[in-house]
Amino acid sequence: LLLDYSGSSSDGQQLIDVLDHRKSEVTLFVPHNSGFTQNQTLSGRDLEYHISTNHSIRPFKELRHQEVILSRLGFNLTVTYGNNESCKLVNQRLLLEWDIPAVNGIIHVVEAPLTAPAPPVIHSSSRGHAHSSGIASAILVSLLACVLAALGYYLFRHKMDAFRFHYFKNEDEDAAAGGPTKPTLISIPNPLYSGSRAFTEPFGETSSAAEPAEPKEPPNILDLDQ
Repeated sequence: LLLDYSGSSSDGQQLIDVLDHRKSEVTLFVPHNSGFTQNQTLSGRDLEYHISTNHSIRPFKELRHQEVILSRLGFNLTVTYGNNESCKLVNQRLLLEWDIPAVNGIIHVVEAPLTAPAPPVIHSSSRGHAHSSGIASAILVSLLACVLAALGYYLFRHKMDAFRFHYFKNEDEDAAAGGPTKPTLISIPNPLYSGSRAFTEPFGETSSAAEPAEPKEPPNILDLDQ
């Protein structure tokens, strides 16, 4: 059985390696041949269930009532007493022989093979819950990405609007905001054609009082001679 198990799976090969290693210290529960029913066989899990974890040698005299021994399969082997301390059982299988030395441990013979517990079953509801949780997480990540993209677009647009306002606002808005205004234009008249004033008011209508008087006509020289 061990050879078949080692040739069919990597777990079986590891089990053979442990049993062959001289530094292994295990307790092996071997079923008696008479305990097998017709055509009964043992699975790989059953074989793993007959062997304790490494560095766990348990002589017969050290086996205590309700003591738990961890098997290589990961499930517990429970020791109980029968009528007295000399009658000991492992998982309700009577120990027929014990403390048989081995190179890498110790061997106890039980009256019948041990049956490994069934492997744990993952319920479909648990798988469905995990699947739905994964979908919900993906949806949340997508929504977060959309929000970040929208926020980035808004900030980009806001920045561009501020740029256009700063560099392209018209002159009327500058004047309303107290910005620099154009200087007032002043006309400088030609002194040959003006009166006594060197400067006139800015462009615009002037009052009649400010207009220069017309020059008087020169006296007629002929009249003076007369």
